Amino acid sequence: MIARTGDHGLVRAGRRAARKLSEATALSETLFSSSWGPEAPATIDLTDIRTVIRQPQVIQISYLNDCGAKTSRSIPPLAAIYYAASIVLAAWCSLRLGFCHFRPDRISSHKIGPEIFADRAAALC
Repeated sequence: MIARTGDHGLVRAGRRAARKLSEATALSETLFSSSWGPEAPATIDLTDIRTVIRQPQVIQISYLNDCGAKTSRSIPPLAAIYYAASIVLAAWCSLRLGFCHFRPDRISSHKIGPEIFADRAAALC
């Protein structure tokens, strides 16, 4: 199921894990999941997002909303959520001054900034 996320790094890890399971036991031949899932976003590597979540750092994004309007935002991603048909980033949005969900496939460009979010993260809990 990890290989279905649309996240290139997780797809590779999922395939490695499946290969190891297959080599370890004959029972693994009966374990499988569908191969469909969201496509990896073309303009952002989700490995970068997972790294920023662990740091935690702020990322500047150019984002296209559902109407196609482009906005610039400064966000610290807090979680990547992998649904069967889509990927969503949960983040604090400096433009909206609140929690927002962002679709990685709508991020047209990104830059990982030097700003560290760890000192402010506790205030959100």
